[in-house]
Amino acid sequence: MISPHSGSAEEHHEATNTASFPPAPELLTAQEVADFLRVSRGTVLEWSRRGLLRCVVLRVGRVRAVRRWRRVDVEALISPTPQSQQPTRLSR
Repeated sequence: MISPHSGSAEEHHEATNTASFPPAPELLTAQEVADFLRVSRGTVLEWSRRGLLRCVVLRVGRVRAVRRWRRVDVEALISPTPQSQQPTRLSR
């Protein structure tokens, strides 16, 4: 026997569509990154231009683009490097 749907259409949609997308990474603005790292906004932009800090470029409209930084990438910048990945010092 088929039971009638007891919830709303929205509840049904949520119940059947729970695993559609993984959680999005938290994206930060240049100022938020600068505040977190205690540097200037210009330093954050310069580090991104040099490739020291990865950013995501989001297109807004046809021409404009904005940069955002993933929190995990910013936190990785200040996390201690494991001993095996530290550069080796050469003695002279």
